[in-house]
Amino acid sequence: MDEQHPLYAEFQQKTADAAMRPEVFFDPQRSPYGPGNRAWCACTLASRDRLPNVVQEFADDDTCEDALPRFPSTLEPIDRRYGGFFGVTSLIAEWGIGKTMLAWASALQTAATQRWNVVYFGAELDIGEMIERRAREMTVHPGAIDGAEFLTMVQVGIGQTRFDFCVELAAIDPDCPVLVVLDSINTIATLSRRDYLRTVEDFAIWAMMARRISRGAASFLIISETNKRGNSKGEKLEFWSDLAIKMKGKKDETAVDFEITKIRRAQWASLPMFHRQWNQNRFYTEAEIDAIHQPRLRVVGDDVEF
Repeated sequence: MDEQHPLYAEFQQKTADAAMRPEVFFDPQRSPYGPGNRAWCACTLASRDRLPNVVQEFADDDTCEDALPRFPSTLEPIDRRYGGFFGVTSLIAEWGIGKTMLAWASALQTAATQRWNVVYFGAELDIGEMIERRAREMTVHPGAIDGAEFLTMVQVGIGQTRFDFCVELAAIDPDCPVLVVLDSINTIATLSRRDYLRTVEDFAIWAMMARRISRGAASFLIISETNKRGNSKGEKLEFWSDLAIKMKGKKDETAVDFEITKIRRAQWASLPMFHRQWNQNRFYTEAEIDAIHQPRLRVVGDDVEF
C-alpha cells in the first residue's frame, strides 16, 4: 500500500498486530477487531510469498465446530442441504452457461440478506455490464436493494497482484465479514501479465490461505472457465476449494447439469437438473418450475377459480 493512501497508518498497525499475535488477532472470541478487519489482514498476510508454519495446540475441552459461515447460493438444493456456498467456492463452466449470472445473484443476495461486505472483482465485464446485471437483480428480486451499500464493484486493471486486491479491501466495513468474488480467475491471471498457470494457482492459494487464517471472516467465490477436457483451466482450482461445482450445458438450451466435484466439511450429494432463466437471473430445478406454473386456486363461494 502506498504511503500516501489514507489508510496506510491503520494498515501498518493492524497487519503488524496480526503478524505478531495471529492466535489472538484472528480469534473471534478474543480479537479486538471486527470480522472485516480480520478478513482484510488475513488477505494481506496470505498475499505474502512466505508464511511460517503454525503449531496447533489442543486443549482437552476443544470441540470440533465448523467455523465456515454459509452465504446464499440461490440454488435451492444447495441452500437447503448445505446452508449455501461456503469457504472457497468455485464455479467451473465454459462461456455462456451462466456462471457469472449465478455469481452475481449469490453476491447480491449475500450483501442483502447477510449484510456482508461483498467485493466483486470483475475482469471480463465492462462497467456498463456490471451496472446492468446489478440493476436486473434488484428489479427482479427487489430485496437485493437492501444490500446495495455493502456491494463494491471493482473493474480489474492490468498488472494487478494479490496485494493490489488487498488494497481494494481496505475500505470495507470493519464489523462485517467479507465475500470476495473473482470473475474470472483466468482473465485476472491473463491481465496480470505474469505466468498464467502460476498466477491462477497463486490466486487460488491466496483465497484458501486467507479463508484459513481469517477463521471464516473471509470467504471467496471464484469463477473459472474450462479447458478442452472440461476441467478448470490449470486443473488445480478444485484442490484449493472447499466446494467446487462444475456446470455443463448448451448455450442454446436452458438445461444445465450441476456436479459437485469437490466438497470439504460436508457429505457429497448429487444435484438435480437445473434450468437457466435469464430473465429471472436464476437457475431453477424442474420441481421449482412446476411449482411456479402450478395453477393457483381460489375458492369463491361454492366455486373454484384459477
